[in-house]
Amino acid sequence: MHKNNIGTMRYLAALMVLYGHGYNLCLGKHGWLDPISGCLKSISPYKRALPGLGVMLFFVMSGYLITASFIRRGHLVDYFVARILRIYPALIMAVLFCVLVVGLHVTELPKSAYLLHKQTLEYLFFNGSLINIQFNLPGVFNTLPWKGGINGSLWTLPIEFLMYVLVGAAGLIGLFKKPWIFNLLAAGIILFGLIKPDNNLLLLKPGHIHMSLSFLFGSILYVNKERIPLNLYGVVLLAGVSFLLWKTPYYHVVALSCYAYLIMLTSMHPRIRLPRLDKYGDFSYGLYLYAFPLQQLSIYYLGHRSPNLINATALAGAMGMAFISWHVIEKRALSYKETLSRQISSYMGILRIKPKNILSTNLVRADAAKARRD
Repeated sequence: MHKNNIGTMRYLAALMVLYGHGYNLCLGKHGWLDPISGCLKSISPYKRALPGLGVMLFFVMSGYLITASFIRRGHLVDYFVARILRIYPALIMAVLFCVLVVGLHVTELPKSAYLLHKQTLEYLFFNGSLINIQFNLPGVFNTLPWKGGINGSLWTLPIEFLMYVLVGAAGLIGLFKKPWIFNLLAAGIILFGLIKPDNNLLLLKPGHIHMSLSFLFGSILYVNKERIPLNLYGVVLLAGVSFLLWKTPYYHVVALSCYAYLIMLTSMHPRIRLPRLDKYGDFSYGLYLYAFPLQQLSIYYLGHRSPNLINATALAGAMGMAFISWHVIEKRALSYKETLSRQISSYMGILRIKPKNILSTNLVRADAAKARRD
């Protein structure tokens, strides 16, 4: 039965990032907007081009689904085991692919010098751990328009994982037990974003506010899903307020709230039925991980004059790698969630006590069916 469009929307987000990056990479850091970004950037939240809008789509859905994940589990070990198994196994495989397949193949250095180079070892460690993302490998893609970059998409993943930590912290101190407390804190963060649009309470670096607020809006929509209906009237209302605030300091926050609302309406409304792009597996994360390095590799061999050719070639390769990543790595890793969680809890001597849920048991079970493979 077709219950939601979550998987399809994840694919859409990954494709938005891939399509926009193809144009960026073909011209380099001087900037070359794809046709869609050229039309949307002036009115999009925080003036983000298509890749940025795709990333915000990912973060809105993560905010909704990750909040649901914690509320359903209600136990920190269960929650973080699920999050780690969702992020790290596929990430490590992608990092190894960049270093041992792409980088080793195209590097200008002797193979042994490349493998033992400090920059290579740092790339493996820092990117595989998400501690401090590195973008270059020694002697790799130094002649391309986007010089040296092998996988620029990874920079969003530490921010994503930080959002996971903040959800865990919010659950640990009981914010999800009393929605009014969560809503009051969320309203304060949003108000701060309205007053200080260049700053960010949730992150240390300015300029990341569009991602943290996207995640927050997704979380708000889940916590208040019994109070905030998802319908066309809500879209019209938020779009109207955004229009009234056009060219004011408050426009971007309100426009982002409208975008987040539209995303979740499209994802969850029972009357909206998009094609089931995830019918054979959730390949969206793998597509996101492999698109950038394969776009750079395509430019390396085919040149940079045709972004559409680069995108088509990279899409074919990235889908193949995403298929392998899901069926060989991700799906298998996720199958160990319960076993690993029990073992860790037993080892640590933690009592598996779930905090009182703000939702009824029936609603929790319904959401468990909706948020597949969270």
